Amino acid sequence: MMTDTDDDYERARAIRKLVLESGSRAGSVSPPEGGTPMAVFANAATRGVWSYWARPGLDLKYRVASAITIMVALRQPTDVETFVRAALHNGWLSKDEIIELVLQSAPYLGYPAARLAMGAVDRVFAESGA
Repeated sequence: MMTDTDDDYERARAIRKLVLESGSRAGSVSPPEGGTPMAVFANAATRGVWSYWARPGLDLKYRVASAITIMVALRQPTDVETFVRAALHNGWLSKDEIIELVLQSAPYLGYPAARLAMGAVDRVFAESGA
């Protein structure tokens, strides 16, 4: 069972920052401050999503590969781009591994979803000059 301590939350925030800032074209993706609706959402997302990334048991390489595959399934090319950028920037996955990951998803998740994701991969690779 997962408990939510201040240390857990800070680890989750650190991983969120590592993944999202390295995966964003803008660079900094600081969560909103204060009591705004988006700040409340960002806090809940940090606790609800990024705390899983902070758990022991899987290296970040496998977590980002899983996230990419899930975004392929959900047909979320913007999020595919974010996680591909993070994977490349942090050295978690190579370009060849990313291509194979999306190709592997095609027979299970559908060729249209994989094609949409591969377009996102192409855009990220083009940004990096590959």
